[in-house]
Amino acid sequence: MDRNGWLSTYLEKFVVHRKMWESEWQRSNKSGFTSSQAFMLILLYQKGPMQAKELMENLAVSSGGITVISDKLGQLGYIRKIKTEQDRRAVFMEITDEGRKAYPDIKEEWEGVSRRIFSVLSDVEVAIMAQLFSKLVDDN
Repeated sequence: MDRNGWLSTYLEKFVVHRKMWESEWQRSNKSGFTSSQAFMLILLYQKGPMQAKELMENLAVSSGGITVISDKLGQLGYIRKIKTEQDRRAVFMEITDEGRKAYPDIKEEWEGVSRRIFSVLSDVEVAIMAQLFSKLVDDN
């Protein structure tokens, strides 16, 4: 197969794998969070306050998507929106104490889905995959 054929195969498999991830998350998650809501909480817990723009990039959703996700998590008391004195236009999201309490269970569910979805790969293959995706994201 030539390069274009391999790239086409990759794109097809990437889409299918993403659907597999979502299906497994919906099947096994007991928290009631969507995968995007869970990932936002994980990011905010691990990285601290983040701008909506950063969350859009990390979650691969539009500004409208971030608004929907953050509004829901805000209504539930898991995150709050904050503005800084330096730039009143910039909106940051931060996890609340309630969100911190929910984090261990969400992280456990997230890691369980990851273990099941990637169970067909060896540790070396997972490392290679992570390196390849890092190169694709960081070098473009």
